[in-house]
Amino acid sequence: MTARTRWSLVLSVAPVLAVGALAAPMSAQSLRERIRTAPDGDVTFQFALKEDVEVCDHGVSMRGSGWRVSSRSNRPDICGAGEGEVLLKVRDGAVVALDLRPPSIDRSDTDLGFQDAQMVAEYLLGVAAAHPRESVAEDAIAPAAMIDGVTIWSALLDLARDRSVFVDVREQAVFWLSQEAAETATAGLASIAKDDDEAAEVRAAAVFALSQRPDEEGVPILMELAVTSRHARVRESSLFWLAQSKDPRVLPFFESILIGAVTLR
Repeated sequence: MTARTRWSLVLSVAPVLAVGALAAPMSAQSLRERIRTAPDGDVTFQFALKEDVEVCDHGVSMRGSGWRVSSRSNRPDICGAGEGEVLLKVRDGAVVALDLRPPSIDRSDTDLGFQDAQMVAEYLLGVAAAHPRESVAEDAIAPAAMIDGVTIWSALLDLARDRSVFVDVREQAVFWLSQEAAETATAGLASIAKDDDEAAEVRAAAVFALSQRPDEEGVPILMELAVTSRHARVRESSLFWLAQSKDPRVLPFFESILIGAVTLR
């Protein structure tokens, strides 16, 4: 398994995830320090997974959410539930690669053992927000979103809005916000999609994320964006995702556009 595994995931529907603004107390500092002082090589630690998550060699499955693993390998996946493992490549005290995998029976050069959920969330979100290597920062988001026993949606929203963070990291944060059950997360996604000064890629990610929210939350916002957004890409994407919805409000909305009762911008 490579240090950086690119997952290809097929999403049919999605609902799941959350985050509160996380500080960096001694717990996360101690984990960072242990990683910083580890000898060069592979460093691993384990943490509790959400109960609907299964981590495999080539991807992740989220039971009941429409997620399926699409592996590019001809070998069968080795999967595990209940516990996940983060594999770090460390060189001169710096993390140069980060990967999520099922716990391995082949221990790494340095195994830090099972870690507290809050500690792991703080560490991974810190990597996502500040790591100088984009690939490492981006790869820290998914495992942070799968930790059992923590709420991180507020921190994900902060990452999504932080324009000093890599765009790909922000897109990942937006996507995982779409898995959050909190209505407040939907409001945050809407504010990103409506922000005319936001990066086009992040706005597009927010529109997609809104399409994954429950219809009662996402559909009214997508209708509003389809009519009022200044950006053609946002309007077109909103109409596309509305067309995929079975919400009874969508057909009358399309009819009102066709007869001219509603004028698109």
